[in-house]
Amino acid sequence: MNEAPYLASRIEPPTMKYAVGVVRNVDLIAREIEVSVAGKDIRFDVPPDCPVILRGERIKLRLIQKGDRVVLAYRILHALNEVYRLEVQPETP
Repeated sequence: MNEAPYLASRIEPPTMKYAVGVVRNVDLIAREIEVSVAGKDIRFDVPPDCPVILRGERIKLRLIQKGDRVVLAYRILHALNEVYRLEVQPETP
């Protein structure tokens, strides 16, 4: 008896998580971003198809700078924090 379909149906999809923090580093080659969240530096993987948003417009990852405040929606996949959506918060005067 093949139990693969039964086992696959018991595996839950990754849960979406959210984080708000300040960018500490952007690695464009590895497509990683390090963000300080609640005083702890966390590294996130940013896939090429991940939307990076500023003021409602999609932008390139390379435009994100150290010190930018960001909101991330991410999942933990294969021990990586994989970003699903990254939004840069505009500076307030």
